[in-house]
Amino acid sequence: MVELPYGNFYYGYRESMTKRQVITAVIKDKHGRVLSIGQNSSITTASVYDKKGRVLSIAQNSFTKTHPKQAEFAIKVNLPHACYLHAEVSAIIKALKKGIPYKIKIERYYKNGDQALAKPCPICELAIKAANIKKVYFTSTE
Repeated sequence: MVELPYGNFYYGYRESMTKRQVITAVIKDKHGRVLSIGQNSSITTASVYDKKGRVLSIAQNSFTKTHPKQAEFAIKVNLPHACYLHAEVSAIIKALKKGIPYKIKIERYYKNGDQALAKPCPICELAIKAANIKKVYFTSTE
């Protein structure tokens, strides 16, 4: 895992996927290699953890649902058309009901299992800052 400084929190990416993930749409082998992904051409998943590393929530992008917080952040960054619920915003909303978020991991994979860039968009960056999340990790194509 590599951390890159960004404001008061960190951006980074996973160099390898070695931990088993609790994501039903992504199937991995015991070495962490992606074997299968759901029907979309790519899938984005966000997971939020507390300071002790416990999972508070896991969410995926939705193309059918929205939330008032998604609309609020979208308007604030002048992207009101981006009303469908992003994985990061959804995971943060769920996590805030269970504990204090400390870290978020955003992962995107293509159907063939290759990692894709999952850097948070301006809407999600604002949501991450508003939730006072200290560390942010995302997959990279590098």
